[in-house]
Amino acid sequence: MTDYQQYNYPPTPPPKLTAAPATIAALLVASAIGLILSQQNTSVAQGSSTIWLGFIISGAVAVMGFFVTGLPTWVKVVLVIVAVLALGSAIYVEYELAQRRYSRRSSSSPPTPPRPTSPRRRATSKSP
Repeated sequence: MTDYQQYNYPPTPPPKLTAAPATIAALLVASAIGLILSQQNTSVAQGSSTIWLGFIISGAVAVMGFFVTGLPTWVKVVLVIVAVLALGSAIYVEYELAQRRYSRRSSSSPPTPPRPTSPRRRATSKSP
């Protein structure tokens, strides 16, 4: 055995770390679940907590994707896109709920009493 074989010369590169396919699948499924939760229908009485929970799940999965070593770039991009879509959905639902609350508040308010007319108007509005 020669000296360079004994000391591993030339050095071999370290093995490339790649994420397991099960890890990739788990991250993508969890992100999809978050997106589905953020697309749910809601009402004024129910509130939007389910929608925000969906965004939190997909956002947390996107952040976890950056900590997993060896995760392909396309997976990280998909996770971030799904988180942005979930955030957009949550903001849109909040806007729609605000519109519904405003329309309910304005339609359920008591009717305003008629304004009293001035004495001059009362005198001119009477016909002889």
